[in-house]
Amino acid sequence: MNIVVFETETWARTAWQRMKGDHEVRLLEEFLTSSNADEYADATVISTDLSRLDAEILEKFEDLKLITTRSTGVDKIDLAYCAAHRITVCNVPD
Repeated sequence: MNIVVFETETWARTAWQRMKGDHEVRLLEEFLTSSNADEYADATVISTDLSRLDAEILEKFEDLKLITTRSTGVDKIDLAYCAAHRITVCNVPD
């Protein structure tokens, strides 16, 4: 799996790095935006916290299967687009 983690704080890097043996994992401090989405368009999984994921951004990810948001809300993610393209969205329940 090709995983790109956006808005990664230093204290959280250790947990993500454990996955590097089985997956390609890129840890970035930057937000996912329409300006940088093309650079990471090969991702199959993306993880964000506060990035806004609208159709304009999501359509750049042809192989995207999963979005994980490290927040409780999913209002910043275009859920209709995700449903239409069979992209699973997971969030933090509490």
